Amino acid sequence: MPIKISSNLLKFANSSIDISDGLFGDLSKLINKSKLFYKVDLNKVPISINLRKYLSKYKKKKINFISKGDDYQIIFTSPKSNRNYIQKFFNKMNQKVTLIGILTKDAKNNEIVYGDKRLKHANNEGYHHNF
Repeated sequence: MPIKISSNLLKFANSSIDISDGLFGDLSKLINKSKLFYKVDLNKVPISINLRKYLSKYKKKKINFISKGDDYQIIFTSPKSNRNYIQKFFNKMNQKVTLIGILTKDAKNNEIVYGDKRLKHANNEGYHHNF
């Protein structure tokens, strides 16, 4: 993500983290002390054209490939009231931004949904550092 975007996150984001250790693992780290839960729509998580072709050709599942770590990508949270500002900002920067889910207090567990299905994701928690 360009430096100009990262340095402007303070204008609209209330938390952010790079997803170098994996989408779901880093998202869990991001919200771990906030008493919130996430609900991510797998259909909204962007993937490259090459990955889309690979998944189709080899009949693989997207969930097994989107949380292995992705350097230079940022996930951030922001109040719903900032959505229009965020979209305009990223359009001005000629960068993509995608709303992939919500944070809620009204859940008992984190969720990944795919259409009307709730997916289990115990094996998709990303990279774990061992020291």
